[in-house]
Amino acid sequence: MTALMDMARGIDQPSHKDGSVGLVVDIGADGLAKMERHDAQAYLDRLGTQLGQMRDQGTPVVWIQMGPENALHDVRPGADGRQNDPAQLEELGFMRDGRAPGDSSPAAVERDAEAQQMMDSFMAAHGPKAGDTIATKYFKSPFMKPADYQGEARAGLRASVAADYDTDRYPLPGADAFQGPDLVDHLRQDGLTKPIIMGGMSNHCITEAAVDGRWKGFDTSVASDLVISWEDPNAGNRPEDRIIWREGFSDPDAANAFHAGRVQDAVSDIQSVAAQRDMPDTVATSLSTIPIGSSDTLIEQAKLENPASLAANALHERRVAKAIGSEQINAVEAPSPRTAQNT
Repeated sequence: MTALMDMARGIDQPSHKDGSVGLVVDIGADGLAKMERHDAQAYLDRLGTQLGQMRDQGTPVVWIQMGPENALHDVRPGADGRQNDPAQLEELGFMRDGRAPGDSSPAAVERDAEAQQMMDSFMAAHGPKAGDTIATKYFKSPFMKPADYQGEARAGLRASVAADYDTDRYPLPGADAFQGPDLVDHLRQDGLTKPIIMGGMSNHCITEAAVDGRWKGFDTSVASDLVISWEDPNAGNRPEDRIIWREGFSDPDAANAFHAGRVQDAVSDIQSVAAQRDMPDTVATSLSTIPIGSSDTLIEQAKLENPASLAANALHERRVAKAIGSEQINAVEAPSPRTAQNT
């Protein structure tokens, strides 16, 4: 399978000249378990459809999950040579179970099993594929590095995360921690300057990513129809806390406006304490211009700005399919001793 991965990566990738990239942030069974089942499934269906559109037009996709460090991960292919290995994704936290800490009630166990089944099915159909990037983040924002919180010049920013990270469970790393390449390095190296952010939660990690991405010089946007929110903006990880997408709304537009409002409120809160976070005035002012809108609009803009991407992506898919087909034929004709032993 390593040969398949190397082969796919060695083939010219589809064009993304406009710099757009989809960032899928913190989607897992832990969040799905706090949603009504039909709402969770509808959300995953919508997310999968939109990710398919992005891939079809050559827009790269990055999958991001909380982890022990900021890092990029070389995930091996799964059985079909395209989808990433679910066992390794589980190790990285992408298939995390949904039960709240200490909640072992029968209802919680059932919700957990249903959420895990939905997540497994979603990842099998729409999850990371060959060519997608896999990243973990230690902080809420995938754009922030440990060095960003060091020194007197960043005392306010450090204080803003103290409640979450100056703890025994989540100590604030030193400036020299996580020295390997991370999301910011990857985006800059590939010229991906326009992240389209989706996932959860609207007024937490989504907002932090949009704000800190702008701070780091990226033209971030938020797909309001592809984010989920705590029903109670002050919720945490208590058993009774619920997450919603379109549950309880009369129409999709109302739900999208709700999530957009959550992001806008959180952005305003950050602007109000920008000085305490050591954020330059120019950056704080620019936060009001972060686009928050429909993924249809954001994806269409990327397509119009990169008209060659559709043809490039189709060519790439044909090349990958041909390469994988040849490799699989060779494997059948001349199996390795290890393969033969295991059959």
